[in-house]
Amino acid sequence: MVATKAEIRAIVRASRARRPAAARDEARDALTGALTQLCSSVDANSIAAFLPTDTEPPIDGFLASAIAQGVAVLIPISQPDGSLKWTHLGPETAVIAGELGVPEPVVFDPTTLLGPEALASADVILLPAAAVDARGMRLGWGKGFYDRALAELPPSDAGVRPQTFAVVFDDEVVDELPHESHDKEVDGVVTPSGIRRF
Repeated sequence: MVATKAEIRAIVRASRARRPAAARDEARDALTGALTQLCSSVDANSIAAFLPTDTEPPIDGFLASAIAQGVAVLIPISQPDGSLKWTHLGPETAVIAGELGVPEPVVFDPTTLLGPEALASADVILLPAAAVDARGMRLGWGKGFYDRALAELPPSDAGVRPQTFAVVFDDEVVDELPHESHDKEVDGVVTPSGIRRF
């Protein structure tokens, strides 16, 4: 019997909280390599990503490397209406805990925030997730911010569209996840072990 979304999220949260610091450091190095390989394979000049919390897959090393190599990095800012807006991440960008308790860049002028068109122009979108299944179904954290953002992208048959990849730990790729009509599949998943495309 497939566990409920809430049960899976609780299991993942507990597992991530127990993950030793040394294992996280190993994962950071491995993810930096895998994500660099992914972006190189599609010749990405612009990516949308997320700033990880203390327990999420540590992609911060990759983000710093991408910025140093001249890749434009977009980071989301959550909005009260449940949508996401975007801002560029730089090497000196200050970060605070946002409305949802997740790290977000400090934005002094909200009028400079970018809308859905910025996300649509990215070459690759890296998504946080609790888990991903063998069909490419992504389980988020229940607020729906990313599902709404992905729903605003052009359809896959409309020409150029960003490739979407969830980033999770290896043990968070499972056979099957519960899903609903609003849940969005991803094109692939990146774990410390490497890249898997669906």
